[in-house]
Amino acid sequence: MIQRIQTIYLLLAGLIPAFALFQSLLVFTTTEGGVLKLTGLGYEGTLADGRFPWGVCLLTIILALASLATIFYYRNRKKQIGMVNGCIGLALAWYVTLGCYGWSILRRLADVEMEITISAILPAFSLVLLILARRGIKKDEALVRAADRIR
Repeated sequence: MIQRIQTIYLLLAGLIPAFALFQSLLVFTTTEGGVLKLTGLGYEGTLADGRFPWGVCLLTIILALASLATIFYYRNRKKQIGMVNGCIGLALAWYVTLGCYGWSILRRLADVEMEITISAILPAFSLVLLILARRGIKKDEALVRAADRIR
């Protein structure tokens, strides 16, 4: 089903979170000049304390792999729609997890300013692509049902 548009949507929806995994998502700066960057693979900067953002990392990897694996369920459209719905839930859970990590850093460090980078917005594009893929899969399912009805 490589020619179907939802395959392209699912492919891009899987690659975008993988790209965001290696970029800084949130940047925290103090008035003294200390910097802490939250990436999908850990914390970087002068304020890094050796902690690891397991939630963001795991959800990013699972979201990317699940979006790519959903492509191969093209023969079973109902299961593919269910997998896309699960990926949409994972994308929403990713933002909740990122917010929790950001909130905990703001509480832990005193006098810190938080900046949201463009990489933190990239999974929102993935969310839009997943919604478009679900719509395309539903159109295919309706087309197959209409063809079965005619027979």
